[in-house]
Amino acid sequence: MTLQGAQPAAEPQTIDDALEAGDLTRAQELATEARKAEPTAATWQREGEVLEQSGEYRRAAEAYRGAKKAAGEDAEAVAAADEGLVRVRAASRGTVADEPESTHRKELDERWAPKPKPKAEPTPEPKPLDGPKPDRIVTKWYFWVTVGAIVASAAAVTAIAIRAAKDDQPDALGLQAAPPPRGPGVLRF
Repeated sequence: MTLQGAQPAAEPQTIDDALEAGDLTRAQELATEARKAEPTAATWQREGEVLEQSGEYRRAAEAYRGAKKAAGEDAEAVAAADEGLVRVRAASRGTVADEPESTHRKELDERWAPKPKPKAEPTPEPKPLDGPKPDRIVTKWYFWVTVGAIVASAAAVTAIAIRAAKDDQPDALGLQAAPPPRGPGVLRF
């Protein structure tokens, strides 16, 4: 007589089999694979239900929103997705079906509700001043001083360029540099 080791149970191949076996991880994998293979409202809905049973409410809400988006004009599928979203929101807030209604729920909901963004008040357009019209820049003394400085700078650059072009003396560009000193290091600037 030989003893045979216990054979490992085969992995469930359907979502329902995985749920019956209590393998929520495998059920999630199968639901996600089915949704990726065929992204219809029904597969999104089924994935949301499996995630809801697993307690992953954020992902379940995303799946229900995907089901609602994929449903398009199908009113039944949209209603089923909305019901799933309501269940997930209630479960994520801590509502349990067999417990009494919370006495502090309203004040907590008000405190936890997202605050509306303040509306930016439109800024009125500035009214034109009734005072004197601003003077033109050409009537100001500093405009003419600036123009004179620019003209003088241009004239100086032009004069230097002309003198350098007429100069017959060779420049220092063709000369070689002095050999480096052979003694101790000397800093020269």
